[in-house]
Amino acid sequence: MAAKVNGDEITVHQINQVLSHAPSLKPEQAKQAAAEVLHGLVDQQLLIEQAKKDKLDRNPQVVAAYESAHAQILTQAYLDQELSKLPKPTDQEIKDYYTQHPELFANRRLYRFQELLIDGSGGRVAEIRQKIGSTKQIDAFVEWLKAEKIPFRVNNGVKKAEEVPLNLLPRLSKMQDGQAMVTVNGSNVLVVQLVASQQQPMTMETAKPVIAAYLTNSKRREATTALLKRLHDKAKIEYVGAFVYAAKTPVAKPVAAPAAVPASAAGAVKNTPAKPATAASDAMEKGLSGLK
Repeated sequence: MAAKVNGDEITVHQINQVLSHAPSLKPEQAKQAAAEVLHGLVDQQLLIEQAKKDKLDRNPQVVAAYESAHAQILTQAYLDQELSKLPKPTDQEIKDYYTQHPELFANRRLYRFQELLIDGSGGRVAEIRQKIGSTKQIDAFVEWLKAEKIPFRVNNGVKKAEEVPLNLLPRLSKMQDGQAMVTVNGSNVLVVQLVASQQQPMTMETAKPVIAAYLTNSKRREATTALLKRLHDKAKIEYVGAFVYAAKTPVAKPVAAPAAVPASAAGAVKNTPAKPATAASDAMEKGLSGLK
């Protein structure tokens, strides 16, 4: 026991539980940190007592929040228990991934793009596509858009290989500087030109923790999907009332992550947060993610 508040105990276990979520503490910092946590728990207990006196623990919204938090904690605890049984990626698996994805590692490049977002409404999509195919220079195509008074926006951006959607990267890695790609989404036409690129290879040693993290996350996603399928197959699930339709409603698949590996490779190795996206990079991300 660490303290009593109006007869209610605050335990050492409670303090250690809070400290377990804190960064590594030096021995000379531990005592001060524990004291600060204890003071916080004392304040919390005093507020809990007052909330109960006001019968807030019976408030429907509070009860619902309790139940939701309880469900989330149990769900995560079970998943953590099951996923902890998964084997770590082997050195061979990591090596194989490195070898199979030269565009991400051995032949990794920094790409500089110019992107044209064109409004093809008014039935002009086919005309725009035809003009793109017959125009060798982007500048000439832009002049045509201006002459035809077709609305368009220009975005410029720079992306590392690992920041490009994985389904697009193999195609990009084979492009030469100056080449362009075109995609159509409804009445919107997107033209992406590879203005320039620069070789920035990543060694096996540098890539290893990045690949290990990616493979681990992939295994966790696959294991979670398989686990939920087994549970669904064993369970008797009935949709009733206004939600009968849900039984025949397909669940949308999760959107694929835009990066081939978690965050920036360099950022992942250094364990530093990714930088906030600028307006240009955000527009580029949306544009590139639509290319097929």
